[in-house]
Amino acid sequence: MRSLKLAALSTVFNLVFVACAHSDEAPDAPPPAEPPDGGDAGVVLDGASQDARSLISDAGPCDLAGGPLAGQNLYVAFDSDRDDGNRNIFVERVDGTNVTRITNYPGTEQDPAVSPDAKELAFASDESGSLEIWMLDLASNARTKVTSMGVAGADEPSWSHDMKSIAFRSGTDIHVIGVDGTGEHMIIKGPDTGYGGGVNMLNGFRRPRFIGDDAHLLISGVNEVYTVDLAGNIVRTIVDNGPYTATMASLSPDETELAVVRQCLQNSSTATVTREPAAADRADYCNGAGVEIVGYGTNPAAGPDRVVAYQSNSDLVSGGRSDILLTAPACTVDRPFDLTLGQGDNASPSWPPAGFVPPAGVGPT
Repeated sequence: MRSLKLAALSTVFNLVFVACAHSDEAPDAPPPAEPPDGGDAGVVLDGASQDARSLISDAGPCDLAGGPLAGQNLYVAFDSDRDDGNRNIFVERVDGTNVTRITNYPGTEQDPAVSPDAKELAFASDESGSLEIWMLDLASNARTKVTSMGVAGADEPSWSHDMKSIAFRSGTDIHVIGVDGTGEHMIIKGPDTGYGGGVNMLNGFRRPRFIGDDAHLLISGVNEVYTVDLAGNIVRTIVDNGPYTATMASLSPDETELAVVRQCLQNSSTATVTREPAAADRADYCNGAGVEIVGYGTNPAAGPDRVVAYQSNSDLVSGGRSDILLTAPACTVDRPFDLTLGQGDNASPSWPPAGFVPPAGVGPT
């Protein structure tokens, strides 16, 4: 097992990522907007109008499918308990239509990750007793259990670009395994808190994402974001540990932008989602060059054309549930596009590759 090892920041990594520094104070940001009157859209609205899905409509709809994503037929994958209280994997077109349930198995299915060729789905399921990584062939509906991590479990899978490996979190550590279930090994070890009851998962590493030539991973800690090589060496510290949260980083498909969860509001524990360039230095923590607060929530997924999907149960979403919200440069921070519209509790958005077509599978919900 490899422990956390420090290495030179510039010798190994051939991609340029953001170098973030901390300021003593985070900049002011506008408070979350209140939902419009009668805005609790707790009904089935597959294909609802843009106005209905825009949480604040006084400035017109936050039109994604007719704007930056026009004609691209893109989907967002996520997990939800909307049908029967059991959490399953769904996909939904970015215009809010063609909601399709992909899984319907015993137990919980979460953390969807569609393969780069759009033919397979990796996800976490507790069907075998603990969360493990499974793969689903989207054409044949055949399933394969990939990991056997036992009580430590496995979740948050990420495909390598060559589709030979999957990175995942187990307990507080980051691991990689072959898609055939062989070659599992630890990449970087989190705090040695032990497994079982009472483990504080927030103390560990999470959200591994293959980047570049698959020789490096983007990973997040409690208050920091790193890139590491597959030997566990920290190659670059993108966001260093500081007074405000910075975690759950996601890299856009073209690897030009990051979406990061930060704590940018002064004297507030509200989590903010930022969109920021992946190749620019910044002098300040939350208001450096190119850093934009785009929403209030968690689990961001940086998508194509500067669109970010994220999970939110902020004041923008009533009823205490979590919805999947989308935002783009044309949208203001308090006017995201509500993709899921309160249909159950929704989490862990991710972007299937361009060209993804939902399988017949379980079918539209």
